[in-house]
Amino acid sequence: MFKNYLTYSFIVSFHQLCRALELRASAPQMHRILRSAEQVMVGFEKYLRAPNDLQRGVCLYSAFLNLRECQEELEKMAAWNGDLQIKGTIILARLEQLTLDSAKSEGGQLRMLG
Repeated sequence: MFKNYLTYSFIVSFHQLCRALELRASAPQMHRILRSAEQVMVGFEKYLRAPNDLQRGVCLYSAFLNLRECQEELEKMAAWNGDLQIKGTIILARLEQLTLDSAKSEGGQLRMLG
């Protein structure tokens, strides 16, 4: 659906890498990681469909927070390395840049939660 968006492609790839960790993580930990990774996708999809800058900012902020949560869980199990770390860092940087761009269109305000 959003395959033409590079950031979305990175997010999907990141989610697939997280799913590949199933053998190394406990069930509750895996649930938290996958939930966070899926919410990053959902937040970014909502961002792409949002009708105005304020809602785009809220969606980006949600995706950013979920990615940070996923990163924390991966760090706890010492899996924040290799491709996961590279893709996660790229996504974090891209979400940060999109957030700043969204804030510029609102006059430089970083008020993402309304």
